Amino acid sequence: MREVKQLYDEATRKFADDGTPHTKHVNDELIIEVDEEAGTATCRSYFSVFQQTPDLPLQPTCKDAIRTASSVWTAAGGFKHRHMITDLVGNLSQHLLRDIKLK
Repeated sequence: MREVKQLYDEATRKFADDGTPHTKHVNDELIIEVDEEAGTATCRSYFSVFQQTPDLPLQPTCKDAIRTASSVWTAAGGFKHRHMITDLVGNLSQHLLRDIKLK
């Protein structure tokens, strides 16, 4: 988990007024499948990121599909594997500190 947090910390712009990226992440269409016997669960969902800055009006910056598998289904557990597919991208100039290349 530390590696994921470090990746986002190093790639995401934070604004001086409040130390945040001025974004709102909205999760939707969650499908959770629990295997109680194995003590595992998987989740598929979508999320959208919206951003508003002093230089940009409120707008969507990206829409992603996420497939996550967790090795332990607990409140404190993390995920063992996370696969993200970015299918729609807007203006990321105020959100990320580095360029991303999409296929």
